[in-house]
Amino acid sequence: MNEYETYLGHFFDGCQEEIRKERPELLREKLHSTEELIQDLIEARSQLSDDSTLWEYIFQEYITLHKRSLEQDNVDLRNEVVASFYGVVSHTNYEDEYSLFSQASEKFGSFFGQALPATEYDEGIEFLIKQLKHIRNIVTGQFESAEDEEELEQAEALVEKLLRQYAHFLKMAVECQSIKSLDHLRHHLTELRAFEEYRYQVHHPNPTEDSQVDPEFREKKQERANALRRRKEQVLFAGYAWAFHLSDDEDSSREFVRTIFADYVEADFPRVSALSKTYFELCEEPPLLDFFESWNMQRELEKNYGGVTTTGMAVDTWLLEFYAVALIWVTGQEESNRIDPSSPEQSPISEFKRVQHLISKVTDAIESSCEDYVFSDLLESDPSTEERCELLIDYFQSLSDYQNEREQEWIQNQPIYEQAVDHLASSIDSRLDSCGLRNAIDVVGEIQQRDLNEETDVFQISTTSLRKPFVDDGTSTYYQSSFQWLIDQYREIILDNLNFEQKVTKAVQSLPDQLAELSDSNDVAILVVDELEALDALEDDERVTRKSRQDIDSYLELNGIPIITDMTTAYSAVAIFDSSFEYIETNEEYPISVSVTPGEEVFTQDDVPSDADVRDYVQVDFSYSAKIRSENQNGVVFRPSQG
Repeated sequence: MNEYETYLGHFFDGCQEEIRKERPELLREKLHSTEELIQDLIEARSQLSDDSTLWEYIFQEYITLHKRSLEQDNVDLRNEVVASFYGVVSHTNYEDEYSLFSQASEKFGSFFGQALPATEYDEGIEFLIKQLKHIRNIVTGQFESAEDEEELEQAEALVEKLLRQYAHFLKMAVECQSIKSLDHLRHHLTELRAFEEYRYQVHHPNPTEDSQVDPEFREKKQERANALRRRKEQVLFAGYAWAFHLSDDEDSSREFVRTIFADYVEADFPRVSALSKTYFELCEEPPLLDFFESWNMQRELEKNYGGVTTTGMAVDTWLLEFYAVALIWVTGQEESNRIDPSSPEQSPISEFKRVQHLISKVTDAIESSCEDYVFSDLLESDPSTEERCELLIDYFQSLSDYQNEREQEWIQNQPIYEQAVDHLASSIDSRLDSCGLRNAIDVVGEIQQRDLNEETDVFQISTTSLRKPFVDDGTSTYYQSSFQWLIDQYREIILDNLNFEQKVTKAVQSLPDQLAELSDSNDVAILVVDELEALDALEDDERVTRKSRQDIDSYLELNGIPIITDMTTAYSAVAIFDSSFEYIETNEEYPISVSVTPGEEVFTQDDVPSDADVRDYVQVDFSYSAKIRSENQNGVVFRPSQG
C-alpha cells in the first residue's frame, strides 16, 4: 500500500465508524473530504492518477461502505455512500478520462447487486437507479456532442458499456423479481432520445446543436445512433426473455412474467415486425450477444457446481423460446390483419440473408409453444391461440420460400469465385498428400515437378455440381469428402504407366505369405497396404514388427521392409521394387488442377432437371498431367478377388 492509499485509508476508516454509529450527517462530511482528495488526485494528472491498483482500492472501499450501510439497514447511510460515489464517477469524467470513467461507472453494478437481493424496493434502490440515470445522461450527452470521428468512437464505446451495464441491471431485477426496479430501468432505456431515427440527419425538422457539422460526419453519426438504438432494443428483448426463461424453469413466478408480457413486451415490441427484427439481429451475433450467452452458462454452473455443464446457444434456446411465445402474444386481432403471408417481401425478415435455417427453428418453436401455450387464459379469444399459430406458421413458411427463391436468383447471377475453386483444389491436394501409393513412389524414386513441353500422360474428369459452393456468399465450404474416386483414378495412372505385375489375392489372410515370398526373391523397397483388411492381416502376422519411420510415415516392417498404409479398395497391397523410373509432373501449385465453368456456358436445358435452370449448375473439371516412364519392372500389385 502506497502513502496515498494509507492517507485515504484513514478517511475510509472514519466513514466506517460513522456508519457503525449510524450518523449520516457526519458520514456525509467525511465522504466529502474523501471526494475532495480523489478530485485533487485526478486533477493533478500525476502518475498516481493512472495507478490502476490505487483506483481498484478506492472502488473496493466504496463497495465495502455500501455493504456496511446495508447491514445497518439505514437508507440514509446508503444514499450518502451512493451520492458520494456518484461524485467520484463525475470527477473521473474530468478532461475526458474515458477509461477511468467507464471503470468507475461500472462499479454501480456492485451496489445494485448488493442492495437488490438484500431488501425490498425502497428509497435506497430508487436513489441508486437515479444516479445510474445521471451517468446515462453523461454518456449519451457525450455521444450527442461528439463533433469528430475520435470523439464519436470514444462516446460509442462508452454507450456500449453502458448498455451492457443496463442489461446486467435488468438481469438482476428479473432474478430478484423486482418489478419496480425493472420498470425504472426500462424507462431509462425507452425514454432515450440520443439515438432516435433521423436525429442527426441533415434535413431533420428539429436539428440538434451540431447542425453545422460536416454532413458526411452527421450521416455517419446517424448510422452509429441507429446501431445503438438497436442495441438498446436487444437489451430489453434479452431482459424480458430472461424473465420468461426463469419462469419456464420455475425460478420465477408466472405472475411476475405475466406482468412483464402485459405491461412491457406489448408496449416495447407491439408488432411481429419489431420482435422479428430484434431477434434476427441477435442471430447476427452483435457485441452484446456474448454477454447474453454468459447468463445461462453462469446459471448452469451455479446449479451444477463441480459437475459438467453444457448449454445451447442463446439464440437457439431461451431467446428463441421467448421470441416464439411473444409472437403468439402480440398476434391479436389488429396484428393478425397486418400479417400477410402472401407478401413476404414486405417483412423486415426479408432484409436478412440466408436465414432459412433460423426460420425453420422459429416455426418449430411456435408449434411447440402452441401445444400448451402458457398465457392462453390471458389472450383474447379472437383470434384463438391455434389461429394465431397457424397464421404465424404460414407467414414464416412464405418467408422461407421467398428467401430460397431470392437466394437462388442471386446465386444464378454470381460469377465463379476463384477462391472457392482454389479451396476445392487445396482440399483435393491435402487428400493427395495422404495417398500412401504416391508417398511410397516418391520415397523410392522421387516425383519431380517442372514445366513439361513434351508428351504427357493425362487424365481429365468432368462432373456436374451445384453452383452455390462456387460463389462468394460470405460463408466457407468445408469438404468432408475424401475424393476417393478421384484419388483412385490417380492411383491407376501410376499403376498403368509404371510396370507392375498384377496378381489376385483370393483370401486376405494369405497376403502376408505372398508378400514375404516376394520379398525373399526380389529387391522390394517398400510395401503399400490398404488400411482395412490387409493391414489387419499383417498386424496379426509374427513376421511383422513395429518400427517407427516418421520420415516416411511408417510404423511397421515385414522382414525389414517398411510398410505404408493407404485408404483404398483398389488393391490390397503394392510391393514397390528398388528400380529406376521417370516421374515428372507439371510444376503447378496443385498437381491435380481444378477449373469450374458456369452452367450457362456448357449446358442446355436438356442437361439439367426440368424444374431447374442451367445457371444453378457448374461443370467442374479435374485434370492431371505427368510423364511417367519405366523400362524396368517396378513391382507387383495384389488385387482383391472379385469372386
